[in-house]
Amino acid sequence: SSTATLLERGKPLDVTRIHEMMVMHSQYEAVMSLMPRNTPSPKLELIKLQICCITASKGSIIRKISTRNILLQSHNAGICDEDCFLRRLLHLYYSRKVENTVEWFMDELRTGPTSIYSEIAEGERWDWLLTLLDHNRIRCTLAYFPDWEPRLWPLDIENVVDVVSTDIVSQIDNDDDIDGDDLETQSAGSDDIGSNSVNLMPAVEKSSIRKWPSEEGPDMRYSPSFVLPLVLGFLEYYLPTEEELLAQPSEDKNTETSVKAFSKMTFRLCDSGGLALALASLSCKCPAIRQIVVAILLLVMKAMRTEEARRISEWKHRPQVLMLLESVQKGLRLRRQRQMSSPLPQSSTVSPRCIVPMFSSVSAIFLARAFTILCNPSDPMYSSINSYFLRIANNQGAFKDSGGRIPAFTSLYCSTDDSGGNAKRERQWMLFLLRDAVKDRHSFKAAIRCHATSLLLSAVDSPTSSFSGSNDDTERVAVILTLESMVRNGGELSASHFLSQMGLLSWLHCFLVSRDLSKVLPSLKARVAFLKLISTAIYVVQQTKGHKWNNLRDSIVEITSLSDSALEFVAATLYQISAGDVSIRRDSNTERLFFALIPTCFWGMHTIFVGNKVNRRGVNRGISLDSAMAVLSNVKLYFEGDREAEVSDDSNDDETSKLTKLAWSLSSLPFRSEAVSRLKELCLMTVSIVLQNSEESSFDSLACVLHRIAAYASTDVGTSAAVAPSIIADVDILQMVMRCRRKCVGNKTAMDAWKTCMTSLLPTSDPSEDNASGKDVLFDTVKSLIRCS
Repeated sequence: SSTATLLERGKPLDVTRIHEMMVMHSQYEAVMSLMPRNTPSPKLELIKLQICCITASKGSIIRKISTRNILLQSHNAGICDEDCFLRRLLHLYYSRKVENTVEWFMDELRTGPTSIYSEIAEGERWDWLLTLLDHNRIRCTLAYFPDWEPRLWPLDIENVVDVVSTDIVSQIDNDDDIDGDDLETQSAGSDDIGSNSVNLMPAVEKSSIRKWPSEEGPDMRYSPSFVLPLVLGFLEYYLPTEEELLAQPSEDKNTETSVKAFSKMTFRLCDSGGLALALASLSCKCPAIRQIVVAILLLVMKAMRTEEARRISEWKHRPQVLMLLESVQKGLRLRRQRQMSSPLPQSSTVSPRCIVPMFSSVSAIFLARAFTILCNPSDPMYSSINSYFLRIANNQGAFKDSGGRIPAFTSLYCSTDDSGGNAKRERQWMLFLLRDAVKDRHSFKAAIRCHATSLLLSAVDSPTSSFSGSNDDTERVAVILTLESMVRNGGELSASHFLSQMGLLSWLHCFLVSRDLSKVLPSLKARVAFLKLISTAIYVVQQTKGHKWNNLRDSIVEITSLSDSALEFVAATLYQISAGDVSIRRDSNTERLFFALIPTCFWGMHTIFVGNKVNRRGVNRGISLDSAMAVLSNVKLYFEGDREAEVSDDSNDDETSKLTKLAWSLSSLPFRSEAVSRLKELCLMTVSIVLQNSEESSFDSLACVLHRIAAYASTDVGTSAAVAPSIIADVDILQMVMRCRRKCVGNKTAMDAWKTCMTSLLPTSDPSEDNASGKDVLFDTVKSLIRCS
């Protein structure tokens, strides 16, 4: 890190020597072989340092074959930071004209820890690619597809999503064509990684899909910009000449021809899932990637139409797959016709003939998953997906739902085919598609057009979600997670639609107070999903508070009611968990996720109330302090037990931070004026939690907690007579607050809060004779400290 800083400042360092010391180090290969992870790693820092050395060397660094092998073996073909910077490093080795380098061929880019760099037979030069493609990783890629990825990375890789193409912002944002013409105009930027142009990729909206969810483990998604050129190189290597394609096939089945090899390898490629990744990449915002996809589809269709492909006995599903690809081809042709007739912005320098139409994310993911189903005739969804493509009659079967509509939504989600549970299966399949693919305003607009949002809200407590009273709430969990994904990823359009038009906050509150949660949310997984939906809704309110459609005053009133019902919901769930109630189905991972979500949910509410200076003392609506004590004590007990089982200091610090956020949040939310049985315990526990936090923000949290204790003790703010006397002049609370003084010293805000709290806790008159012996000295000490402060 320090070396990289010196290099950027232009210090006279021998970068060639630094680079040589790195690659010759005995631990270089061990560090580079580390697997990707979600946190910063030594491998990433080492790659960044190599990039700095090559950038400053101006071609004086000598690259060795052994170094190349180590770099490629450590490459995982993914989109995590390590792989992205590693591809940048490999590119610099050649773009900077590093000495003793030769051009690589596509089949030499064998990646991954299992790669073997030895002489291989001529006919097996591409077998490694079929081994590289893993079905589990392809499923992960389709679930969180990186449509923002450019063909070549710009210099600032970390901010690639923020790069905006000025050519398309106005046209995409203002186009409401129902046929999906808002996706027609594409970026006209250069693919040169060293280009200074900002038109590298259209990122009109920042996509939260870029971030891999931490609970899923390391990011194992493939990089379309890396894998797809390899797939194209694979097909071009086995592609026969036109004369060979037109020649009569050999009658001898044992004779190996180039056409037969081309057909067999294409079949193996389809079976490995490579074509599913290509179909999903039709939604990529980079035009160069979509051009590669079209070339791949063309070569695959060529192979499928050969007589040799028809003779492959294992490829019985070939006609159905070819039907899908031909439908996509005709759909692209229709989009091209509209594209050619639509004028591009004057600032664009690229001819519309060079631009491949972009599909919406929901359409592209639908095609990719439909392809995997048609490749497996035993799949339960095979008949439903096959019927959808067979029913397309217009334009000779052209796929028409490429932009403004959700493919097969009505036929699958509203299915009435109950034979063999088909209706349930088809609804869940569509829910998973919406959850994973609706991730921008364009795909969300398509969901609105088919009334998906209103149908999903009504389905949360619908009898069809629980299947006639059974305890299987899989579909209900899928509905809630789909709603949460739409709220989170739909941009400003989804925020306006859910909060302003659908009244999501009021709906959440009414659902919690009017439903029997043991029936509508019987499992902990369902309650985790619902709590996640609440957290996301609160986050969206905070992020859009400056928009004209977001009436913050009304939102605060709704959140005040929601905070109370949400806290009661969490307290009831925690009581069932602590009591070992078997009626709520759970496992250790789901339980851990539930406890982690509690601070996140109430922290979002805290940011809204603190940021807008809401009167939080003594109101008739707000959280119950008894419920707050129950939640805080249960979460504290769980984190302490979990901390004893963990050995990592990082996890302990994270749990301490979460517990502090929860205590801080519960001390800032409005509270009800009612008798409280455990108010003293709540005050003592809240202060002790905040005092354990050593972060800089602990001053603010401590000030908030002290102000809240002062509010409890103040009888002139509307609190009932049963609340205030329980903590006024209490020795234990006074001593705990006295401990806060040392931490408050040096921070004016915290010190003022400490004075206010101590003044509120001291009795207004002299203590009685019975209590004078034990309290007089303490009171006098406290009063003198306040005067001195």
